[in-house]
Amino acid sequence: MLSENNVLKSILRKIKEKGELNEELIEELRTIFPDKIEKTIEILSKGIIQYTFFPSGRKVWVAIGSKNIHHLIYPNIYCDCFDFYKNVVIKKKSDLCKHILAHRIALSLNDYEEISFNDDEFAKFIEQFKFES
Repeated sequence: MLSENNVLKSILRKIKEKGELNEELIEELRTIFPDKIEKTIEILSKGIIQYTFFPSGRKVWVAIGSKNIHHLIYPNIYCDCFDFYKNVVIKKKSDLCKHILAHRIALSLNDYEEISFNDDEFAKFIEQFKFES
């Protein structure tokens, strides 16, 4: 997984330098994430959102997944999706899920939506990510 991360960093630098995710770079990503790249591109097309709360400056990242389900992302650390739980936490097959990969690409492209809220709206906002038991 360490070499996977180094290759990804190199590809992300190229994406940033070129300012686009072209077919050549998609093929490079496909070599290290063959089972994730198509879904990652789909997530990128739906969007990555950075919610910023003021005046605290707290940031919450969200990826829009299939069926317009929003997935909470802690950049490079955690995603609340099943793919992360299954393949990162349990099986340890990878260091990231398709949503975190999409987030990293979106950052390299500087291509994400920014939405602002007041701090007093944070509790109501974050409530949508709680799971029923």
